[in-house]
Amino acid sequence: MNKEECQLIACSVIANAGSAYDCFISAVKEADKGAFEAAENLMKNGDEYLLNAHRAQTDLLNAEMRGEEIPIGILMVHAQDHFMHAMTYKQSAADLIRLYKKMEGVKE
Repeated sequence: MNKEECQLIACSVIANAGSAYDCFISAVKEADKGAFEAAENLMKNGDEYLLNAHRAQTDLLNAEMRGEEIPIGILMVHAQDHFMHAMTYKQSAADLIRLYKKMEGVKE
């Protein structure tokens, strides 16, 4: 895999992880307003973006397992940071939405 291909994958991870994070943030904001259906839809949208980021990351892992040289630069490190941040915030968002529902007396 050449450097340009690796950078394109990194950009895909960054874009999808960033979109996932935005969805999760928006979901919490909707739950805060009591709009739980909208919050759940945003969480599902975020999951789709996160899945796309994961697929891009998996492409890199598979290439490395095939013995391909993966040029790692700061862009890839940045991409992995975005991906992990989105994955971590997803759990926090789900926890917050569950708490908002509990406060409003909404059954799961």
